[in-house]
Amino acid sequence: LKCVHGRTIFTPVVKSRTKLQAPTSERSTILVCLDITGLHMPYEPGDHVGVYPQNNAKMVTELLEQLTLPLDPDLPMCLQSCSGSPSADKKWVSEKRLPIPVTLREAFTLFLDINTPPTPQFLKLLTKHATDETDQTELEELAKGGDVYEDWKYECFPNLLDVINQFHSLKIDATLLLHHLPLLQYRYYSISSSPSMFPNELHMTVATVSFKRQNGQKSWHNGVCSNWLNEIEIGSLVPCFIRRAPTFHLPDDPETPIIMVGPGTGIAPFRSFWQERMYRRNGTSTMQLALSNPPPKTVAMALENPLEDEKIQKTAADKDEASLPVAMLKRQSVSDAADNHTMTQMTEKEKAWGIMELYFGCRNADVDYIYRDEISKAHISGALTEVHVALSRQSGQPKIYVQHLLKKNAESIVDALIEERGHFYVCGDISMAAEVCRTLQNIFEDNAAMSANEAKHMIETMKDDGFYHEDIFGVTLKTAEVTTRVRTAAKRAWMKSYSRQSTIEQNLSETHPNQLSKVKSATIASVMMPSSPGSLTVYTKRTHGKS
Repeated sequence: LKCVHGRTIFTPVVKSRTKLQAPTSERSTILVCLDITGLHMPYEPGDHVGVYPQNNAKMVTELLEQLTLPLDPDLPMCLQSCSGSPSADKKWVSEKRLPIPVTLREAFTLFLDINTPPTPQFLKLLTKHATDETDQTELEELAKGGDVYEDWKYECFPNLLDVINQFHSLKIDATLLLHHLPLLQYRYYSISSSPSMFPNELHMTVATVSFKRQNGQKSWHNGVCSNWLNEIEIGSLVPCFIRRAPTFHLPDDPETPIIMVGPGTGIAPFRSFWQERMYRRNGTSTMQLALSNPPPKTVAMALENPLEDEKIQKTAADKDEASLPVAMLKRQSVSDAADNHTMTQMTEKEKAWGIMELYFGCRNADVDYIYRDEISKAHISGALTEVHVALSRQSGQPKIYVQHLLKKNAESIVDALIEERGHFYVCGDISMAAEVCRTLQNIFEDNAAMSANEAKHMIETMKDDGFYHEDIFGVTLKTAEVTTRVRTAAKRAWMKSYSRQSTIEQNLSETHPNQLSKVKSATIASVMMPSSPGSLTVYTKRTHGKS
């Protein structure tokens, strides 16, 4: 991997893996703990880890069975290409894209991408290897791109094995794939641990991805890296590297207010934030005590709903805290004198620390509220001053998202960000991040006496000056609304590109007919393929060097 990708790669081992959601949840999120003892992998809260996954072993075996193999798939080989013109002596040169030696099984398991839907260009290459006329015609049509290709990709989201199974007459030599398949790329994850609290560990919060296409009638498609991390044995090696994210680090001044917004797995980097704050505030011994102590027996909570305010008091013996439809946890106190004394001591300590507020969102508190116990302990310890939880699928409660809670606390947000020059952190998918940005702009307009342009400029200034931080990981929503928007945008891009090309060719045919063939040969289509079915597919055309 080091030779193929040209970077330093570490190989920590999986120390533990924990399921974070209830068994009844429709989703699956895991906490993966890597042992980095002796590897010299320094990182800070907010940094990323890039993980090199492996393709599913069963899928690789099925693929090998469908290909024409030049040799046993488990024998080492050297990949070479032939250079030189037909009239000159041919020269065989070793390919640098794969290590030497490598087996076919290793190549398709560790190095080549066999899961991403093939591009129109690759499908055009496959048309030459289909023996059936119908298969050739369908592949040629898909290779044109446009609506036909986009609909096919959306409906099936086919990997390479799906394509071979759909077009049965394909006879593909393995060497063709070794030369033309893209390399299997790393996946980034926000680090979910504090190196101060866990000096020999690195934690990742991973949402495992599985989905079906064509109304659930096709086979399951699994996210490559998330499912690999979910299935490998404890003690397995995980090739990875650290990517520094200096624009997403904690502020140097501990008195600076911090507001963190992270629905779902967007909470990942903020776990490292509150762990680091706990360590810095309390020291090792007090920090470990806070993590090991059970929750207090009697808890008083003030709940806040954007639509209605209501105060509820519950006793842990009467009803488990997890069953409460919590939208905002403002205060927790304990009844015995010793705990009251501890809280008084923490109040004195808080004078030297700015606020650290967490806005978290999930579907249902009973099944999807990940890290709930840890968040409660961090709140009790004083590391988290306030915790706001938005529940979008809680029974008997209207849908509430983090944007609603931000609006509800608009005045305190303005004070923290404008009056006290606080930092605003957002982590999650791009759609949520855009909504949060718009919400903050509205908050500035309504509560800071700003015009729309002034509020927009204020946010841009915060971003430029390092007070507004974003850790965005692409569109991950699989709703009909999002996927329809993605498909429409992709189709529009194709239609615009082809319309422009047709206009150019028509004009040239009338004015410079001898240049038409040159333009056609100079026009290439480049495709940026998605890493997930909800990602936007972007198509560009280049003519005479102009995109």
